[in-house]
Amino acid sequence: MSSIEGLGWWSAFHNAIDPGGQAIDIERGIQVCRSTGASWVCFRFGAGGLNDVALAPQMPDGSRRINVEILRAYKEAGIKVYGWIFSYVRTWRAEVEAYRKIAATGLIEGVIVNAEFDWEEKRASYGEAEAFVSELRKALPAGMHVGHAPPDYLGARGGDNGKHRCWDAFDDLCDSIHPQTYAYEHDDRGHVYHIDRVCAQYEKRGYAAKVCPILCSYRPNVRGYTIENKAKGVVGGKPIPTPPLANEALTVAADLVAGLNDLRVIAAPASSIYSIDALNFIKRGVGDVVLATLQARWAERIPPVVPLAPATPPPEPEKLPVVAEVVPSPASPLAASSGDAGASKKGCSWSGAYRFVASIFDDDDDPPTTPSSPEGKRKSGEHVFDLTPKG
Repeated sequence: MSSIEGLGWWSAFHNAIDPGGQAIDIERGIQVCRSTGASWVCFRFGAGGLNDVALAPQMPDGSRRINVEILRAYKEAGIKVYGWIFSYVRTWRAEVEAYRKIAATGLIEGVIVNAEFDWEEKRASYGEAEAFVSELRKALPAGMHVGHAPPDYLGARGGDNGKHRCWDAFDDLCDSIHPQTYAYEHDDRGHVYHIDRVCAQYEKRGYAAKVCPILCSYRPNVRGYTIENKAKGVVGGKPIPTPPLANEALTVAADLVAGLNDLRVIAAPASSIYSIDALNFIKRGVGDVVLATLQARWAERIPPVVPLAPATPPPEPEKLPVVAEVVPSPASPLAASSGDAGASKKGCSWSGAYRFVASIFDDDDDPPTTPSSPEGKRKSGEHVFDLTPKG
């Protein structure tokens, strides 16, 4: 069975990476992976009507085709490619067929199932998730990696109250678990705080060896409704605006590095960041600072798993500014954890005290009004699964 290792990036809107055309998007995306020491990338496929990654423009008949040019470019650059589709309980069979066609290109290493809030709201059973993964494995080449990316706290607590049995099935049957530990969608206590609590619960349930948390590279403009209230039909008013932080770009960047260091210390098999395209379109200039900080304080610590240059080196890309050191505002709640966080934990486990965050935030699943919405991660629209490979 293949494994997933090292640092990776996620992408939902590949052509939002850069204002230029597809060639510039590819060049910029590969540059980000190389400069941060990332060895893999996970692209979204299959949601018709949105600006989805690795999909060619819509055909005259309304169908969309797999854009193998993007996949091939990353693979030839030595970056492993994985695929994900935002999953609905009602469409998992169509998703299996889509994954089969994506795998048939021979350009991906595996898939990471993105079953989140629809599976929770429908109270999907263990059997439904089991059938999904079973059919998916039959559709993919033998030994291809299958992971899943649940909501962080919802997935971590599994079926402890009899209402979340689908999470237990995905955890049991998938090769890796990628909880979406997006700290800033909860509050401003930072990634280390939330990673440790999510991982502690997975360890308590016996899944520690599979857990590969995802961190976020942005701080949303609003925080949404709780999944518990939504399930009860409680609207609860408008989403709450997120108050700005002093030195926000530096604070977010430093916290992201602290979270990656925490995962390194506790020896997570892989870690990843959502998302490579959010670095371009997030507001308040956070993206460039995040990227420069990762270059300066993270990439040199973790040797890339793959060569950094193809056989024939391309022209030298324009270098991004490098931040030599990040010092968040003393007033920031993250100031204490912005350095080499977790260094004192060496040899420790995830066990110990943990407390669940009551508010599990949910973006609604309607398509974003523009392809540049940072909240587009959980907004998918209807899937179109005519994914005949192009080229």
